[in-house]
Amino acid sequence: MRMGIRGTREYFGADPNYVPHLVTDVMRCGTCDFIYASPMHERMLQLEQAYYDDPERYSATVGCDSSKMYQTRLDFISIYKTGGALLDVGAGKGEFLSLAAREGWEVQGIEPSPSFRRYAKERYGIECHAGCLGDSGSLPVNYFDVITLNHVLEHVDRPSGFLDVIRQYLKADGILFIEVPNCDSYFLRILDLYFRMKGLKWSSRLSPFHPPFHRFGFTTRSLTFLLERSRYRVVRAATFSGRDRGFQQKKSRWHPEVILREMATASLQFLGNRELLAVIAKPVRS
Repeated sequence: MRMGIRGTREYFGADPNYVPHLVTDVMRCGTCDFIYASPMHERMLQLEQAYYDDPERYSATVGCDSSKMYQTRLDFISIYKTGGALLDVGAGKGEFLSLAAREGWEVQGIEPSPSFRRYAKERYGIECHAGCLGDSGSLPVNYFDVITLNHVLEHVDRPSGFLDVIRQYLKADGILFIEVPNCDSYFLRILDLYFRMKGLKWSSRLSPFHPPFHRFGFTTRSLTFLLERSRYRVVRAATFSGRDRGFQQKKSRWHPEVILREMATASLQFLGNRELLAVIAKPVRS
C-alpha cells in the first residue's frame, strides 16, 4: 500500500530548490506492516554514509539529552539482565558503551564509521571493532549476554539476514535489545493527517533523503513478525515518547513540525503507541 511520498523537498524545512529533486514512494506491506521506500535510489546510501561519518554534524542535529537516553535504555535491559558481556552493534560515538562500562558491564562495540570509532576512543576510551557484524572475525561467537541495536535496524539492507547473523554471537540464554522509531505512532498518524489537510501527499513514516536517513520502518506488528520469522521470541515490546528518551527540539518553537510534535506528545503521552519502539527478544534454539 502506498502511504505517500518523501523526497529532498517533501518535508518541513527542506530547500524547495534542492537539485537534483529526488522523490520516492513510502510503501507499507499489507501482510506484516513493514514500511519501506520504493524505489531505492543510490543517492540514499550516499547521503546516509556522509551524515553518519561526521560526529560533529551528527551531534548538532540529534537534539537529545544523551545521558538520559542511554540510561533509560540500560534500565530497560537491566530488568532482564543485570550484567555480563554486552555488544553494541552500530556503537556510534561510544556513549552507550561508556555508560554500560561504568555500570559494570563487560563491553564491546562494532561500528563501520572510522570517524565515529576515533571519537569513541578519544572521548571515552572505547575501542570499537571496525566494519559490520559478520564481517569481523575478531568477535567471539556464542559469547554475549546482551546484544543491542540502538536505532540500527532501520538502516540495515536485509534485516532478516542481519538477525540471523546476530544469533551466532548470543549465548543460548542471551537477549537482544532493539530500539527503532515506531512508524505507526499516534504522533505520526496525526502528522500524516495534517499533511492531507494541507493538500500534501507527503508521508512522515520515513526520511530516506534527510536526517536521520531511514529507508525502512517498523511497527510493533512488523518487528514482532520479523523477529518470530527469524526464530526469536519477543519477551517485551514497549513504546516510549521522545520526552522519555530525552529528545529535544532545536528548531524554532514556531516551526509547524515543532508545534505539532509538542501538542501531540503532550496530549498522547498517556495513551501509549508512542514515537519509539523498544523490544527485548530471546533466540529460539532448535
